[in-house]
Amino acid sequence: MGKKTLIITIVAAVLVLGGGVFAYIKFFGGLGPKHGALSVTTQYGQASVFVDDALVGTTPYYSETIKPGKRTVELRGDRSEYTVSLDLERGTQAVLKRDLGVDSVFSSGQNIWLERVKKGNETLAVLSDPEGALVRIDGVEVGVTPLTRDYSDKVTEGEIEFDLEIDLPGYETQRVGIKLPPGYRVNVTADLFLVPMSAEPQPLSGEFGESAVYDIPPPKDLSRLAGAEGWVRSLDYWFDSRGLGDLPQKFDYYIDNDGAIYDPTGAKLTGEGEFAEASYQVGYLNRGGEEGLTEAATTAVGTIIAGAKVTGTAGAAMVEILPTGLGYLNVRSSPEVLSGDQDNKITTVNVGEQFEKVEENSDWVKIKLSDGSLGWVSSQYVKDVVEAAETTTD
Repeated sequence: MGKKTLIITIVAAVLVLGGGVFAYIKFFGGLGPKHGALSVTTQYGQASVFVDDALVGTTPYYSETIKPGKRTVELRGDRSEYTVSLDLERGTQAVLKRDLGVDSVFSSGQNIWLERVKKGNETLAVLSDPEGALVRIDGVEVGVTPLTRDYSDKVTEGEIEFDLEIDLPGYETQRVGIKLPPGYRVNVTADLFLVPMSAEPQPLSGEFGESAVYDIPPPKDLSRLAGAEGWVRSLDYWFDSRGLGDLPQKFDYYIDNDGAIYDPTGAKLTGEGEFAEASYQVGYLNRGGEEGLTEAATTAVGTIIAGAKVTGTAGAAMVEILPTGLGYLNVRSSPEVLSGDQDNKITTVNVGEQFEKVEENSDWVKIKLSDGSLGWVSSQYVKDVVEAAETTTD
């Protein structure tokens, strides 16, 4: 009689509890020893799944025919991508549950996998990014990440189950329910989502006409907040995925302490034009913790209310990124596609973003990125932005 191989499988039930992610993992026998299994889910929206650079499907994805060994798994979503290297053992399953977010800071997820160990060496290993997150097991605090906990004395009569909670102030809490069988070590890595505001936005008082301006306090971990553009994208994604809370609607525009104006894609706007609506909801990116609007921010609000919409550097030709099927478009250092050792991809831009057009030919358009650098994108996925005609009143 052949030796029975123990594996793990994820039960298809995922809940959001108290702002945290809860994925219930169950272990049971049945998978043959020649392959490994892979389960990949994304919380908000779908993503394309690649294994060793080969497209294998979209989320939710599950396969019991993954070749054991070192595998590279890549997820490509509408706003961002995620790549991880896994060492998949025969007869075991790796579980990836991701929230791709907008970048590595404003995203999250859990990777869970088993390793065979000698009986008597059963452990739970928990890593988190950032480190130092509080770990609770069945509601009891047991330490901070990185954490290794011995369970060899608790699995002598069979598998055990417990609830794992990973919590760090300023980040979204994650919760995982696990069953651990004898003869295995279970590994959990948790990437924590930086909540993009330390408190709910509050309306500011002032002469804003029919428009409304809300104060948005910065995240608790300011060291990970690179710039206003990324902050705006993270807020827009947060409201899309987690809901508006007490806000009546999403923000139409954002302004920062220096008076810069951003649209919801994070594009910084300058120039002149005309607003089409009678009122707007504006978010004030109060990174400096000011009491009320700064003088520069007050001027920016006045610009919006007065109808001087900004659509790019004054007089510059602008292009908008069109849908690509992936949610982003590659930017290259030269007007050609190179790969391998000569790969010329330098970054990506998001669908709907607008950029100054610097140069073009029949197949490529050179654009000016938000940091001032230049790059080439395929002309197939851009369109010219036509500005509204300027009007005057007597």
